[in-house]
Amino acid sequence: MKSDTARSADPVAVLQRRRALSPQSPAAELVRKGRHRSLWGDALTRFRQHRLATAGVAVFAILVIATLLGPVVYRVSTEDVDFAASMAPPSALHFFGTDDLGHDVLARILWGGRISIAVGVAAMVISITLGTLVGAVAGFFGRAIDVALMRITDVFLSIPTLPLLLLIIYLFRDS
Repeated sequence: MKSDTARSADPVAVLQRRRALSPQSPAAELVRKGRHRSLWGDALTRFRQHRLATAGVAVFAILVIATLLGPVVYRVSTEDVDFAASMAPPSALHFFGTDDLGHDVLARILWGGRISIAVGVAAMVISITLGTLVGAVAGFFGRAIDVALMRITDVFLSIPTLPLLLLIIYLFRDS
């Protein structure tokens, strides 16, 4: 006698029973063909199906490529001052126009984008490293250490950002 909890040899039947896949879905076809699915593969498939996410990645990639390759392609100095061209509208000479000192706005955006990307990547690496370290220590030791680390994390999350930034600027300013 076969119980309801017994595992079926057919992986598609198991997935259909859980209502995770319809028999016509692309994922069910992959399982039927014998290809193994992975968590990353499923995430990538779902990501590609989400139009706004794909558009966001495309825009982000264009911005990153523009800021990294822009100063090489667009060879206008960011430091040249031209008072005669101050506040000039966009033209063939200055694609985004100029600011009040006559600096080319596009050149300054492309150069400043590099710094913004570097700051963003550095912040991401620091937060991933600290988060992984705190999570690993809390998970490994558990109990009292876990509770203490989570309360410390809660304190840091409850501090408003602006006063914290002002305090950091005050502490690390040049004397």
